[in-house]
Amino acid sequence: MSGTFSGGDSTLLTYELVTTSDTTGWVAHFPNRDPVPVHVVAVAGDSIITEQEPFESVLRKGVQVTARGVARLQDGKLVGITTARYSAPGPDSVVLRRIEGTRQP
Repeated sequence: MSGTFSGGDSTLLTYELVTTSDTTGWVAHFPNRDPVPVHVVAVAGDSIITEQEPFESVLRKGVQVTARGVARLQDGKLVGITTARYSAPGPDSVVLRRIEGTRQP
């Protein structure tokens, strides 16, 4: 799956999510980064909840981030929200980002 993180009307970054036929072994590939394991927390109907353990943020250099995403299948795309929790203190240490993914052929 090819995906994007968005803020407002802008695409902040793109990534590739490699999935398996079950809920183990999922990995996110961000540009010029080591793969980040994605843990599937729950699957129900057309919805999925995922988590990523702390890794260096793509958007904030040198800052660790954890992410929890909730997405649903909608019009053939996986769409939802990811909650990013940054290790740096401050008012923007928790950020919601829209996500959208499309299946690659």
